[in-house]
Amino acid sequence: MLDIENKKPLISVVIPCYKSEKYIARAIDSVLAQEKVEVQIIVVEDGVYDETSKIILSYGDKVEYVRLEKNKGASFARNIGLEKVLSEYVLFLDADDFIEGDLLIGLHNSINEKNASLAFAPCKKKWEGMQKETKFFPPKNETPLNIVERWLNGSSGPNPSSIMWKTCEIKRIGGWNTKLTVNQDGELIIRAMFNGCKVATSYCGFGIYWQHDNESISKKVDRFRYLSQELLEQYIQNWLNKNNSISIKKALNVFRLRVALDAYHHGLIDIGNYWKNKWKNYGGFLPILPGKRMKIFIRNLLYILLGLRAGDYVISLLKKLINPKFKHEKNYILNNNKE
Repeated sequence: MLDIENKKPLISVVIPCYKSEKYIARAIDSVLAQEKVEVQIIVVEDGVYDETSKIILSYGDKVEYVRLEKNKGASFARNIGLEKVLSEYVLFLDADDFIEGDLLIGLHNSINEKNASLAFAPCKKKWEGMQKETKFFPPKNETPLNIVERWLNGSSGPNPSSIMWKTCEIKRIGGWNTKLTVNQDGELIIRAMFNGCKVATSYCGFGIYWQHDNESISKKVDRFRYLSQELLEQYIQNWLNKNNSISIKKALNVFRLRVALDAYHHGLIDIGNYWKNKWKNYGGFLPILPGKRMKIFIRNLLYILLGLRAGDYVISLLKKLINPKFKHEKNYILNNNKE
């Protein structure tokens, strides 16, 4: 859809928010600053608990405000916003994230040039209160299965703020899965790849993922998050039962190991054992990761398989043999994990 008078494409941006008074203006302003497109901004407040609504309403008719009386989760809020989208294109932006550069026009042009269902763009991860950031650039010419494999192996990206969808395509595959409490974006991308969606890439602008300082140190994890991971695992396993893909089979088992590592890290030993046994039963595949990430992964794996004391001993031998530079960070796995 084009703005006829200005010949600018119309892009819809859906922003779910929850207790977002500190960040919501930054998110909205970053969208309004996209001068090469016309924007429809839809903000869905997922429960009303602070001054967020006053900030949203101060933008007048520049922002469409939807108020949900009860907190139902970000995926539910995104789907409510999706129902109100007027454009052929939609991007989902979390309230504490924002966008930079010519992100929207770049994504729009890439979708149209490739006749794609969605497009990836670069993203940055920035840490609150720190002069630190990492960047992700989407690989060129990835196949759908390449994307699924990368996501399962832990090299996920970009985040939703750097992904634009054709509105009809995200609706076709069912929108956001409201049954999940974690990994909603990963599940959505995997579902899209399994349902014939074509991906384009743009290298204009950045979507910014904002890492809160309390999240980067520690985060209490609800046991129910692992039910979400199991739903995703079952979905992919059901796909594998109908499709023969060795690469996805191996990547899914790496995903099982990653879930086990995450559970151990948060002190949930029984859940960690459950996922570790799944990983073993399906063949015990290991990921192929670059450089430092692979060293850290192997170190953590040794702690799980051997326990901390034996793991320390093996790591010390490896250091003497190959003199790697990876740090001793055994707190990554809880000290009481003796498996």
